[in-house]
Amino acid sequence: MKQRMNGVWAVFGVLCTFLWMSAALVDLAEARIGGGRSGGFRGSRSTAPPRQTFSPPPSRPQTVTPGTQTRPGMATPTPQPQPATGGFWRGVAGGVAGGLLGGMIGNMLFGSSGHAGGAATGGGGCSSIGLFEILIIGGILYLGYRLLNRRRQQAHQSGGGGGKTYGATLLYPEPAAPQLPAFDLQTELEPIRRMDPSFNEATFKEMVQDVFFKLQGAWMRQEVSSMRDLTTPEFYDILDKELQELKAKGQINKLENIAVRQVEISEAWQEQGQDFITVGFLANLLDYTVDAGTNQVLAGSDTEPVKFEEYWTFVRPIGNGPWKLTAITQPGG
Repeated sequence: MKQRMNGVWAVFGVLCTFLWMSAALVDLAEARIGGGRSGGFRGSRSTAPPRQTFSPPPSRPQTVTPGTQTRPGMATPTPQPQPATGGFWRGVAGGVAGGLLGGMIGNMLFGSSGHAGGAATGGGGCSSIGLFEILIIGGILYLGYRLLNRRRQQAHQSGGGGGKTYGATLLYPEPAAPQLPAFDLQTELEPIRRMDPSFNEATFKEMVQDVFFKLQGAWMRQEVSSMRDLTTPEFYDILDKELQELKAKGQINKLENIAVRQVEISEAWQEQGQDFITVGFLANLLDYTVDAGTNQVLAGSDTEPVKFEEYWTFVRPIGNGPWKLTAITQPGG
């Protein structure tokens, strides 16, 4: 019995190591500002997902030959499957980890069968793992699968990019007009306008788009001090911690060819003497992580653009003061 329990604990340790490695790869693959995760403070709505602005999601990009044009009557090129972010690195690491995991579990389950007979002739017990232990292992594997699958969905849930072209080889169809949900944004904005008659939606969207580009640039240059005036102190601390972790690993997150396709106000409200406005971004960019010393790509792709939908919440004291970023949230929370 002791040998069997030792086998269970050994398998459990291997599984924990495997899940930790997989989770680390997911975090590394989505490494733009905020890490492709949800974080920050949204007042009383911090635990609620933001109202999604873009519905239905824009279509996937289509691969076309440079110089060709799509004309009425021509067959639409078939959309090509997009590789998962992380590409080669995740595939190799996942294959190696999966192979090691399968080999080690197989060895633990069946590797001692050759010794069991000899032990049996000598009156010893069999050290192979029984049905109960296999059920435990199966349960752990299932929970691990659910965890990783949920994290990948959050990391890769993409709103896609609009726009007509990206570089010279990709064609992005214009996204469909947003299907506005049953709410009145103007009614939500009215209290903000009442306290700040100078508030203008178009000007606000230009401002937040400018902040979006400034923060992405500061993130890539690892200039955390540049973010202080654009974020709340609490959210600044979050970004500072993540950048320090990158620096400690000797890594740089490269963000290139950033293109914002749509910017829409998602929701607005007031509470506790503060104005809150959440803005939805549809954007695409090249997002990859390199070794600071060798410039070798560790995760992501420097050729395949990442398309994403993200919601940024800005806050200020009620009045006409400057807005600051307080949270970044993924669709669905």
